[in-house]
Amino acid sequence: MKKVKKGEVIKMSLVILVLITLVFLFSCAPISSETDAANFTNAMAKSFFAGDENKTKFILSTTITVGTGSNADFTTSHFYSDITSSGPFAYLSLTYDNSEVTYDGTTYILDGKVCLAFKISSISNGLSGDIVAYGNLTVTKNNNTQDITFDAKYSADFLYTDDDNNDVYDFTFSGNVESYVNDFVVEDSSWSITFSSDLFCIFPF
Repeated sequence: MKKVKKGEVIKMSLVILVLITLVFLFSCAPISSETDAANFTNAMAKSFFAGDENKTKFILSTTITVGTGSNADFTTSHFYSDITSSGPFAYLSLTYDNSEVTYDGTTYILDGKVCLAFKISSISNGLSGDIVAYGNLTVTKNNNTQDITFDAKYSADFLYTDDDNNDVYDFTFSGNVESYVNDFVVEDSSWSITFSSDLFCIFPF
């Protein structure tokens, strides 16, 4: 019977330990499954209209800054050809600075910049059309941090109403979404989310 040398045992043990550590770290990452990616995609859509969770005033968002954008911001997006072939799109950017964004009980702390290309029109109680979002973010969830490349296209109705006139809106988004969150792909042709929040509408309608 061949004896296993002590050095080989140590090497094997180290390899196993490294693999276990990598699996543990990946499983703790904010985005470690398609389900996580889908929830994050919903949270980002919410942030476009509801801003961050720490607003001090109606409409204003305390940690998300609105800036300019351009077609050039999307050259490496999966949806660049959609933008160039079915325009015209308008552009802007959102800079997140330690921004708390919550969806379905999960809170993400976001830092970074996401550019938006949008072709939307006003409808009763909201907007309808396409929104493409592309950018890089540092995402923290449950004290675990991960760098994310976010690339999404929402083709939907974005409805919001304030029936009580109390500046808290009921939002309903429905339509189609496709997103790429690092290596995870989300495709939902019957996309629908609802939530309530103050309004942080950044679109010029």
